[in-house]
Amino acid sequence: MVTGLEMSLDRSESHGPGAEVATCYLACEENLESLSSSHANISSLSIFKKTPHAFSDNDSSEKGSLIASVTLQQPTLSRVMESLKVNGLLEVKRSTIHIEMLERADCIAAYTCEVRTVDSWGNVHISVNRLRQQQLQRESQSFTGTVTSALSVQLLAMVHQLDTKLALLSQSSAISQNKMDHLERRLDARLWSIEGKVNTIEPRLVVFPNEESDIDVPYLCDTLTDGGGWIIIQRRATGDVDFYRDWDSYKTGFGSLSGDFWLGNENIHKLTTKGVYELRVEIKFKGRLEYASYDKFSIGKELSKYTLRLGQYSGTAGDSLREHDGEPFSTHDKDHDLYNRNCAEVFTGAWWYKACHHSNLNGKWQATAYKGPNWQTLTQGDPVSFSEMKIRRKYHR
Repeated sequence: MVTGLEMSLDRSESHGPGAEVATCYLACEENLESLSSSHANISSLSIFKKTPHAFSDNDSSEKGSLIASVTLQQPTLSRVMESLKVNGLLEVKRSTIHIEMLERADCIAAYTCEVRTVDSWGNVHISVNRLRQQQLQRESQSFTGTVTSALSVQLLAMVHQLDTKLALLSQSSAISQNKMDHLERRLDARLWSIEGKVNTIEPRLVVFPNEESDIDVPYLCDTLTDGGGWIIIQRRATGDVDFYRDWDSYKTGFGSLSGDFWLGNENIHKLTTKGVYELRVEIKFKGRLEYASYDKFSIGKELSKYTLRLGQYSGTAGDSLREHDGEPFSTHDKDHDLYNRNCAEVFTGAWWYKACHHSNLNGKWQATAYKGPNWQTLTQGDPVSFSEMKIRRKYHR
């Protein structure tokens, strides 16, 4: 049964002159913990209200309107509504509902507290306790402080509304940030595209093979940089060519001289066997063009797996090719590196990998985490936006 239902009307003077604060507290509680023999559990606790004009001594069977309830489906309750502040909690053996009332009409109403319990056999038991507060006799003491207390409830409601608005603003801010991130990605992609087009319009001379040519394919010359005379063996400016290719593709070469291309390992080998060549690597990162020069450069024949040979370094980009000096070339279908996995597969490229790389200029375009065309002394694991490898003969052998 209901073990305690209390209602008290507390009135106290406020600190302001001539003001009163009136508040009523209604408590409904059921506690089965003290009943050691009880095998029942509480399933719900509810409070019903009847206003003074709606009841008489002969209608005690009518409960009135439901104003608060805690159930197994909704075991907690905390809300502010009009002039009522309600808190409730339902546990297995104990349940409470507390209501703070700020209006005189609420304080003189009749209330019914109903608890439902379920025993171990599944039977439902209902216990009811009623409390009727008589009409106050002293009309002169008519809760002049109600306005003050009502303001407190309104402030609580305003705080709740502000919290809701702040949550919406936070959500709106997150949506705006996502839009900004999307625009930034689109802008970055556009800048990459524009930069690639700028890089491809630099003046270059296409040389077609003749009887005196060392190779029998057309090649691209740089006639301006550092006095000219450079043969371009690798170029990446737009990302329009996939560089994740097999051994035979890298052997013969691929791409277009008007865009991105690899001249071909066999052609590079033929060139560098006809004389002493130097290498210049130009890379662009975050809008700045840097370079790395090697006073000697060659690659061996296919039987040596096109092993790389380098001379002394100079430049502004850092010596990220030194780690690969003396290493054979590897592709995803020809693994010649020292790593226990295929570096070409792991880092989506083809290069003179060791175990695995300090540079990877044939990596996947725009890829990060060392899988793109990077030069670690300058970019760490981030990709460059342009690369060009070119060789120049210093003298005949």
